[in-house]
Amino acid sequence: MKKTAALTLLFSLLAATGAASSADDAQSKTSVALAHAKDDLIVAAVKARLLAADLDTATDVSVSSHGGAVVLSGVVRRPDEIRRLSDAAAGVSGVHSVETHLTVNPSIRPATQQISDAALATEVVARLAAQTGINAFSVKTSVHDGHVTLTGGVHSRSVKSLLIATAKSTSGVKSVEDHITVNQ
Repeated sequence: MKKTAALTLLFSLLAATGAASSADDAQSKTSVALAHAKDDLIVAAVKARLLAADLDTATDVSVSSHGGAVVLSGVVRRPDEIRRLSDAAAGVSGVHSVETHLTVNPSIRPATQQISDAALATEVVARLAAQTGINAFSVKTSVHDGHVTLTGGVHSRSVKSLLIATAKSTSGVKSVEDHITVNQ
């Protein structure tokens, strides 16, 4: 009988210890998940603040956070943007420190410029495709700062001339560079 009572007591203690350990593990996992969620919220808030501060610059900057310590990395066009973005990040609730790993490259193009070029390229392609009887898809269109480059091959000089004239007449086009060949 004493052996049975001792074994029952031993198993009860082991079960209680295991339950406490499981509860501690669950609490630890919950704490880690909560910390990650807080960091994710901080990253989202910092990104929003950076976009509000400067849309063009913020698109080339990445943000990470660990325990409220924020790291900004990427490329900016001017040295003064580093301080402005750092200050914007520091103003976010929950941010304890900001470390910057930003480099300056004055030649990077602003996001709004890239979007404008993409929109202009789409407009030129649509106008070229609207020409009756012409396979405008044999000509590749690229745009950089409003300057259009046409590359590809067509079956006649008149088609080539029409494509170039159409591109030149598109609103927003500054110049057209012709790399179209006539395939005879």
